[in-house]
Amino acid sequence: MDRTGLRRRSQRPAGLCARQRPRPGQPGLEGQRRLGVPCRRPIGGRADRAGRGPGYAYAALRTMAELGQRWDPPAAAHWARRAQALRATIERRFWMESAAYYGLALDGEGALCAVRTSNAGHLLQFGVAEPARALAVAEQLMSPAFFTGWGIRTVARGEARFNPISYHNGSVWPHDSALCASGLASTGVRGAATRLLRGAFEAAVHFDMRMPELFCGFARTQGAPPVAYPVACLPQAWAAGSAFMLLQACLGIQVDGDGRTIHVQRAELPFGIQDVTIHDLAVGDQRIDLAFRSTGSRVAAFIEGDPDGRVSLQVRG
Repeated sequence: MDRTGLRRRSQRPAGLCARQRPRPGQPGLEGQRRLGVPCRRPIGGRADRAGRGPGYAYAALRTMAELGQRWDPPAAAHWARRAQALRATIERRFWMESAAYYGLALDGEGALCAVRTSNAGHLLQFGVAEPARALAVAEQLMSPAFFTGWGIRTVARGEARFNPISYHNGSVWPHDSALCASGLASTGVRGAATRLLRGAFEAAVHFDMRMPELFCGFARTQGAPPVAYPVACLPQAWAAGSAFMLLQACLGIQVDGDGRTIHVQRAELPFGIQDVTIHDLAVGDQRIDLAFRSTGSRVAAFIEGDPDGRVSLQVRG
């Protein structure tokens, strides 16, 4: 990483094979700059993606600051300053005012790749985006350009490299949709998370309740199932784990193990689901059942299996 916190990709030393293209997990990197100018490949230069590079680095720096508050307060201030500096860099270098969205990456010449991808949803999860920008991103993620009815496309429909049957330029990855759902919920758009949970569940029905690594990014149509990606891993660990993140996003659950406290904020359940119980939830050294029940326009939360009241529950909204 450079001093701003952005990750650089550089040419390999002489005599070694050079990376001639991005790995498949980099959506749309060969897309466009401003006015349709193609991005330069990251050989010998910089290529960092707003959501997955700096976004995760920002989350790590914030976590270091939080840990430092308990174990090393002077270090905590250092990590907090680095986190805020990186956040400012992301906002300055990746935001596309004309598109009201974050660009994908900086190419080999340091120019912004002006491609709308689901990576921006990860920025919402980590709290990087300014509130107004976060809402603008949330609106687009749930628009037909991204949301297929089953999940969120990796690359928006209409972008230069969009292809609903490609590996990572317009397909739907369940774990990616779940990360976006978490970001949408943290932005306050929890209804979007419930839509994504319902879409994922209904997609899983067509895959024998075993979520695949990815499936094609065609828009959902009445009576038609999601289109399978021919060589997707099935089952796949990331995809299987997405169900838990989707549920957490809908229910607004945060667990404070040290304080033996569960925080629930504005819990929502998808239409048609009246109650959910999470069994054997670990809270510090305790284990409890956490139940949610729809009561009209609200969802009530309560603890079961804790007769001594060792675990507290705090509900907001």
